[in-house]
Amino acid sequence: MKRLETFILVILLTLIAPLSIFGQEYVSVIEGDLASLRLYEPNGKPISIETIDINDLQLGTILVSGDEPIILETSRGDIRLFPDSILILDEVSATSTTLLLIDGSVTAKTTQGTLSIITPATLYELDRAGEVFVTSTRNEERVQSFDVAVRATNLITHKTTTIEALQELELSNPKLAKRTLAPAEAAAGRIVRPARIPAQPGAIQWTVGLEFVEEAEEIKELVRSLPEKPVVLSPSVKAMPVVKEAVAKPRTTLRDSAPALIQSKGTYGIEAGYTLTFPIKSASYWPGHRLEVKPFISYNSLALRLNVHVETDSFTAFDTNFLNLDPSALGIVSFVFGIVDHVKVGYSTSPFYLLIEEGGYPGTQLAPFIASTFPSGKMALYNSITIGGFKLTTSFDDLRFTNIINDSGSQLGSTVLEYTFGGSYPMGIALGTLAILDSQSSRISKAELYPVLELSFPIINTRLTQFSALLLASGYLPVYPSVKFEEFFDMNSTYFFPNHQLGVGLTVNHKPFNGQIMASLAKGKNHLLLFNDIAEAHDHIDHNGFIDVYASGTWKSKNLTANAILNVPFTKEFALATVKGETQDADFSQIGLTYTADVFHLSLGASRVGFLRTLKTAFEGGSLKPLFYGKWASTFLEASYTYKIFTFTTRLNVPIILNNQKPSVDISVKVRFDGVF
Repeated sequence: MKRLETFILVILLTLIAPLSIFGQEYVSVIEGDLASLRLYEPNGKPISIETIDINDLQLGTILVSGDEPIILETSRGDIRLFPDSILILDEVSATSTTLLLIDGSVTAKTTQGTLSIITPATLYELDRAGEVFVTSTRNEERVQSFDVAVRATNLITHKTTTIEALQELELSNPKLAKRTLAPAEAAAGRIVRPARIPAQPGAIQWTVGLEFVEEAEEIKELVRSLPEKPVVLSPSVKAMPVVKEAVAKPRTTLRDSAPALIQSKGTYGIEAGYTLTFPIKSASYWPGHRLEVKPFISYNSLALRLNVHVETDSFTAFDTNFLNLDPSALGIVSFVFGIVDHVKVGYSTSPFYLLIEEGGYPGTQLAPFIASTFPSGKMALYNSITIGGFKLTTSFDDLRFTNIINDSGSQLGSTVLEYTFGGSYPMGIALGTLAILDSQSSRISKAELYPVLELSFPIINTRLTQFSALLLASGYLPVYPSVKFEEFFDMNSTYFFPNHQLGVGLTVNHKPFNGQIMASLAKGKNHLLLFNDIAEAHDHIDHNGFIDVYASGTWKSKNLTANAILNVPFTKEFALATVKGETQDADFSQIGLTYTADVFHLSLGASRVGFLRTLKTAFEGGSLKPLFYGKWASTFLEASYTYKIFTFTTRLNVPIILNNQKPSVDISVKVRFDGVF
């Protein structure tokens, strides 16, 4: 048993340790008239040049050039945006660069990885290092390849045409006419023009000619004479309008001789907070007190925040997270991540990205199986490694192992390997597994895997809209304390897989909305929404369902985020399934709402097992209380207000009434001091 715990801890620590030094991804303006350049956020909001770091443009930024070209430098090559053009920086990573050319002309060069330029009608792709020129306007669509072959795919007909080096393809012509470029013509469109070598100089020939020189006349004697006495005239004064001298508007570029202002790349500081907790429906009404200090530092893509706190409810006994150390393997890891509050390595678009923080989120392929739990002090891990079309995603719900150590529920881990095919039809395939760990006597007593295979078939795939069909299959494999492979595959079983699930669905992503629907047939241990906060508290929720119908959706704007999940299992008789050993219906629902403004933040969430029947009872005149409170419900409400360096927060916690959990109200104040370097 200790070997398994040590093995799991070694795997987790290996995943979160940076394995190598990863390159910084950046986009900066290195030449051009900044006064004529206009920048916009992805939602169309203008960005002031004075308030943005030109040396670190964010992905998704919309660039609109003026009367002169702009040259951008990225970590993978240079980009030349021609006058009167509109370009969106979609992706710059170690393996690929993607640009969205809305209107105008652009020359892009990549020194590593693939390059994709997407216009409203065509996808242009370079599979290796090279340079390409693209024009896309209302009246013209053409591409010039300078040194490598370019693949052009019509986004409507999906017809693909290859343009060889030093060729031009005119796509506005229905016949797709190709022609060969002259070297001088190709040089005109490139970012760095070839050096022009002058002709070889020849010898200088000198010529000498003889001419007659005229003899100068004899100099006569000079006669001196004085001018007449000058007459002083009265000056004539006339009023004229004052002409203001025109002041030339400075043309600022990043290659001026004057040094530019140094932009700050890092922050540091400290947060200190005090929380007063009032218990509700508890034997003791004495409030709890919590004092915490969080030093933090960040630099570019790296961030670290620590947390040291002291708690008491009587001022006679104190509890801390830095003095009591359990010498067991789980205890040591829990102690370390009890002090660590936040870790970030890389960006979400980097080839290596690591995020450790309270909350966390599952991968896309695991969405039908997991409903995110409400904030509860868990330290979640999320890690992604991207190499070409491959992406490996690993997550774990709580590195503090709170449920395992306290025997208060199960815990969840997952890993998924995704591959997206390139070209005009980006079909996706994902293979992974969920791992649910149960505890007994503060140790891992059981580990169960749920292998998952998902295929994604794009139906609509444009810059603004992605609509795909999904095919999903999952199984069940116990691996601890003993491996039972017959639970996963059995030749004597009718369908060879005694525990299985097959599902089909649709997913759509059209900002600001994304959603997913799915229907599945299940047998044995498998069903959708295996893990949520209620199932976690009950150590799994098994039911007698045969068909699962699942739907989820998220609406996300600048200030508002709303999401909802509903999963309804039916029996073979098409009746609502019930929890095994209970009379409780097994359908699950969850809603969440978050509003964030400059100084105000509001969030709420509620989840419920047996939502449909409870809601029906409430409509018929019953109590609304069971919707939000009880053995099968969980709710929270939080509001905060920030004034200068202070943040005031009030939170209502209504947990599941199990494991001695009670509702409470938290009132807290936090102060933050920070600086930049």
